[in-house]
Amino acid sequence: MAKAIPFDAAEYLDSPEMIAAYLNEAFESEDTSAIAVAIGTVARARGMNAVAEKASPARICTGHSAVKRTQNSGHH
Repeated sequence: MAKAIPFDAAEYLDSPEMIAAYLNEAFESEDTSAIAVAIGTVARARGMNAVAEKASPARICTGHSAVKRTQNSGHH
């Protein structure tokens, strides 16, 4: 059986236009839960983009290794 890969919309919100379209969809739904989730997702996306812009390739590799070690040790 194929294993599903988790979807994270934050990974695709990499431009102001994409963020605006995502938030507009949430607000058009008039669902307060969807709006809250969308705002949180945008906040995470903006944080991820800021980190990615400031990180060097060496830091990204080191950080990835540290995350892997933490996950393997059972600490979260």
